[in-house]
Amino acid sequence: ITSENTICHRVFKMIMILGYLLNKEPFQNVYLHKTIKSKARRKMSQTYVIDPLDMIEIHGTDPMRFSLIISMPKYSNFSGYDISYNIGKTFCTKLWNIARLYIINSPNLSFEINNKTLSKEDINIIENLNECLFKIHECFNKMEFNQITQIMYNFICDNFSNKY
Repeated sequence: ITSENTICHRVFKMIMILGYLLNKEPFQNVYLHKTIKSKARRKMSQTYVIDPLDMIEIHGTDPMRFSLIISMPKYSNFSGYDISYNIGKTFCTKLWNIARLYIINSPNLSFEINNKTLSKEDINIIENLNECLFKIHECFNKMEFNQITQIMYNFICDNFSNKY
C-alpha cells in the first residue's frame, strides 16, 4: 500500500533491490491509495489545513476511517471537506447497538445456529449475509475497499438493523 507520489521513490527501488537480493519478485500487487486533500488541494497532514488528529477528536477514529474509505473514489484523490463523516458515525453506532442488544438478550452468548429453530426471517438474513460475504470477497480481491464498506453499510444499516 502506497500513495502515487512514492511509487517511483520507494516501490521501484524495493522491486529492484529485493528482486536482486531474493532472485524473485518481492510482491505481485501494489495498491495505490488515494490522497486526501484540502479545498486548496494541499495534502491532508498535521501541518496543513486538515489535521487528522483534530478530525479524530471530533468524529472518532473508527467513524472517520469508515467515512474516508466509503467516500473514496476509485481512481482519483479527493477533498476531506467533501466527506460526510456522519455515515461512519451511523455505521459504528449501529454496530455498537447491535452488539449491546445481543449481549443483553443473550446472557450465555452462544454463536451456534440450530437449523430446527430458525424462522423465515433468520434464514433470509443468513442468506443475505452469505451474499454480502461473497461480494466482499470479490471486492477484496479487486482491492475495491470503498465497495466493501458500502456492502457492509448496506447490510448492517439497511438490512440487518431495519428489517431483522
